[in-house]
Amino acid sequence: MAVAMSLEFVAKRRWDRRHKLLRSLGLRYPNDGELRKLAELANVDADNRSIFGEQIRSLILDAHLSDSSLRGLSKPKIRNFLTNVASQAQQLSDSLTAIDVGARGSAEHAGFLLEMELWKTQSILLPEYVAILGGLSDAAKRGTSSIKSKRGQRNLAFNQFIEGLLMAAWQRRGQWTLYRAGEKTWKGTMLEALKILQQYLPLQFFPGGVLGRSADYARLKLKQHITKNQGSRR
Repeated sequence: MAVAMSLEFVAKRRWDRRHKLLRSLGLRYPNDGELRKLAELANVDADNRSIFGEQIRSLILDAHLSDSSLRGLSKPKIRNFLTNVASQAQQLSDSLTAIDVGARGSAEHAGFLLEMELWKTQSILLPEYVAILGGLSDAAKRGTSSIKSKRGQRNLAFNQFIEGLLMAAWQRRGQWTLYRAGEKTWKGTMLEALKILQQYLPLQFFPGGVLGRSADYARLKLKQHITKNQGSRR
């Protein structure tokens, strides 16, 4: 339970910081006419269209947040970042220890001057910083050992967006259509909606290949997830 709560807290704080970064990007959202068209495509009645429009705007924002978080994930790169943090934190810890009390001469005087300045703003002395840096280095090392494979997450942000569209329509008593019309041809209101929304989503947000197949895959995964949860409650 404690681990789950910690994970939720950290994820929320990082999400909030990323949200602030995106505010400066000037994200664009569908206009009233486009939102009305999207509601019609989802078969959402007039009484629910205002709320549905707000959900669409929220999904667009979430898509940018997810895309910035998930794009370009690489297990070796993650390991390199954490390894560098661990190494640099340890090096700085060693440097601070080398000028702490007992170093003598110029080194100890440098430590004294640094501590005086630190105390003015942070009220923390060198031993506390050494301990913090040691904890940072250890945490980074543990992070490298907990890296999990990111295989299958290349289209995760897109899949989450499709799931959001499906749930938004369902919550407003609407429904998208999506069906195969040929070997490589797909049709439906979901695809019409994606054409409208594409200009408001991150660049290269849609997976390569047949868009209908990718959207159908996300729909199937959501259906399996719901079925699994329903089964576990029985």
